[in-house]
Amino acid sequence: MDLALRTMSILNLPSELHSHILSYLFEIRDQIVAAETCSLWRDLLLTRPAQLGRYKSSEKNGALPPTHKLLLPADKYRLSCTVQNGTVQCYRLSFTHRRTENDDDKTSHYNTKDISNSAFLDEPPVGFLDSRDPEYFGETELGITGSMCIFYEARTSGLQDIECPNTTTVKDLIHGFVKNAQFYMEEGGVQTDSLQEVVFSLYELTKFDRERKPLPAFVTSHVFAGMVVKRSEEQYREWLEFDQNILPKNKKEQY
Repeated sequence: MDLALRTMSILNLPSELHSHILSYLFEIRDQIVAAETCSLWRDLLLTRPAQLGRYKSSEKNGALPPTHKLLLPADKYRLSCTVQNGTVQCYRLSFTHRRTENDDDKTSHYNTKDISNSAFLDEPPVGFLDSRDPEYFGETELGITGSMCIFYEARTSGLQDIECPNTTTVKDLIHGFVKNAQFYMEEGGVQTDSLQEVVFSLYELTKFDRERKPLPAFVTSHVFAGMVVKRSEEQYREWLEFDQNILPKNKKEQY
């Protein structure tokens, strides 16, 4: 049996079995790869039950709504994007590696995966669990703020608050953050007309507002932090060469 026939045999299995197989993909990077494999898996991973698995509740604070795993720092990768003049050029998962004594910031190689076409970027950045008790939590309000940390050239850093607009998707959140952070990037010595990498993470803040009614009422906040990291221009060019989404159409057909 050739590969095409074997593939058709697998796709002809009941969708319930496919859903069960996909339920073992806990890492979002594995889900992204699976969604790229075939349209059936992509459609199943975009259903409501599968989508709920891409959100994680805070282990420290039950008042905070669950956060999309793309925004949560993982042990082996971070969400990042290449930006230029306040515009996002592409999105990536940047995989970390153990540094050696011979590594330096300008020459180290960082494996990445282009996820610019992933439908997961169009999902809400945070979500509420249906099981939340309104009598206990009261009027829970969600706010998303941002902070910018500059890590560039001389390793100078500074934390600046960035106003993030009300957003409905992960992509919208990042676009708004990058656009509003351009001033602070320039103030920190970043050449915004050159390609730069912004690496994202997320922090949690919660405070109890005693003046709100009914009690108890929580004002919850997600602090979305972006760190500008210097990479060599050669590194960016290498990445962009393989980022299919921003290649000219005639060049895409060559791959």
